[in-house]
Amino acid sequence: MTLALAAVATGVTTLLAIGQWAADLTQEQLAMVGASRFKGRYVPPSESAIRRTLQRSDAAALDAILEEWMADFGFGDAVAFDGKTVRGSGSDTQGPRHLVAAVVHGTTRVVAQQDVASKTHEIPVAHDLLAPLALDGKMVTADVCTPKRSWPTIS
Repeated sequence: MTLALAAVATGVTTLLAIGQWAADLTQEQLAMVGASRFKGRYVPPSESAIRRTLQRSDAAALDAILEEWMADFGFGDAVAFDGKTVRGSGSDTQGPRHLVAAVVHGTTRVVAQQDVASKTHEIPVAHDLLAPLALDGKMVTADVCTPKRSWPTIS
């Protein structure tokens, strides 16, 4: 798990890439992320071992831990609220997952995220997602799309 989190923190975005990233680590780096030892050497886990570990993990608990850890770094001056569909997360019987997240402007730091039932339900999730964050005095932005007729006319 530590290895996968470290890889993602460096910008790696796929399970295959996490496996390749792990394979490129030095012995010292493998020791730091808790890799197993075999015949006196640290051995990186395979992509399939990484996938199985992540699939068995409690995503909500991991999110909570990571959100708390990221909050320790502060929020800067602004936080963006945005939703994204997770590519490759769907199946024959279920559509892809859609997440909304609070991201520190100018970074890739997600300080909170939440699963939503469908892409059309981002706005109701905003309050629940942002309420626990210490955002006093911060700007919060969102790329909200609504029908044109609901926007006020500006002359």
